[in-house]
Amino acid sequence: MYMGWVKRHLKDENVKGIIIAGRYDKKLDYALEYAPNDTEFFTIMCLLLLMSLKNKMQVLF
Repeated sequence: MYMGWVKRHLKDENVKGIIIAGRYDKKLDYALEYAPNDTEFFTIMCLLLLMSLKNKMQVLF
């Protein structure tokens, strides 16, 4: 794990980590268990807005 490398080689005990995924998976619990107070989990949500200049129309996905 990169956080462990930084703690060991750069002698930095204030390392924080984030995990970014498209959705939650129970397997992530293993990663979060390693450093529960130093790691945050985020999911990605993307919205897409299409705007037509010709028809002056907007579509949100």
